Parts: sequence; C-alpha cells; structure tokens
Amino acid sequence: MKKIIKFVICIIMIIAILILNTNSVTASSLGDIINSGSNFINSGANTNAIVPNEEGIRDTSNFIFNIVFTLGIIILIIWGMVLGIKFITGSVEEQADVKKGLFPYGVGCIIIFSGYAIWRIVVIIASQIA
Repeated sequence: MKKIIKFVICIIMIIAILILNTNSVTASSLGDIINSGSNFINSGANTNAIVPNEEGIRDTSNFIFNIVFTLGIIILIIWGMVLGIKFITGSVEEQADVKKGLFPYGVGCIIIFSGYAIWRIVVIIASQIA
C-alpha cells in the first residue's frame, strides 16, 4: 500500500510541476517593464477577443467534473478490492489492519459522493440565479 501511495504522490507532483511550469520574463530596464505592461493592456482591449459563453463554460465544467468523479470512483473500487483481498487472504493481524483501513475508506467514499452532491447543488443554484 505504501508503494501505491508513493506512486500516486509522484504522479500528483509531476502533474503539479507541469501545470505550474511558468515562463520567466526578464526585463533589462524600467522602460521595458512599462512597455510590456502597456502591450498587455492594449492586447486586452482588442475587440476581436474571444469571450467564453455560458454553454461552453458549462460543458467544460461538466467534462472536467465527470473525469474527476469517474477517476474517484475507479480509485474507490480498486482500493476496496485491495482491502477485501487483504482481508480474505491475510492473517488475524493483517485483518485487524484492514479493519483500521476501513475508516479512511469510508471517509473517502463520503467525500467523493458528497462532493458530487455539493457540486450538483451549486450548479442548480447558480443556474437559477443567472
């Protein structure tokens, strides 16, 4: 189980590094900084800018949530299977360890499914307000 946790942490760290990888900007003088800022402001004033619409945002939100929710359920199923196999094949001490691991498993289930309910409630309320 420790190897799985280390593997998951490594994957999360790699994803975080890839997401947070930013380009560094260097300026040689104050005038360069001011010109860069002015260029940035002027590019935002462009009338041809793409404005996201409500349906596009909703579709993207639903897509991302469905992926995260599906991954959460898959992880819960695999975790439950590992705990079950350990309980069936383990000795008395290992079965006691599995019973201790059931509490975090139950909390994880509650978090995944209540997260879905909370997200649904927020979406319904937001759609009624708008």
